Amino acid sequence: MGYAAEAVQAAVSFAFSHFRIHRLAAFIHAGNTLSRKLAERIGMLLVDGIYGDECVYGLLESDFIIR
Repeated sequence: MGYAAEAVQAAVSFAFSHFRIHRLAAFIHAGNTLSRKLAERIGMLLVDGIYGDECVYGLLESDFIIR
């Protein structure tokens, strides 16, 4: 796993454990393929499709697995 993936994994883990949230969302520019791949690598799913130039990804706490 690369540095970016490790950092995002740590931030997501912190958000779920310390802020007691149950869902995270990421709004990513459709042309930013590296960020989209990173979101998918940590388990995020394209939840609301693509709106113009923006993709909406989501991750539920119950689906998050620390690797």
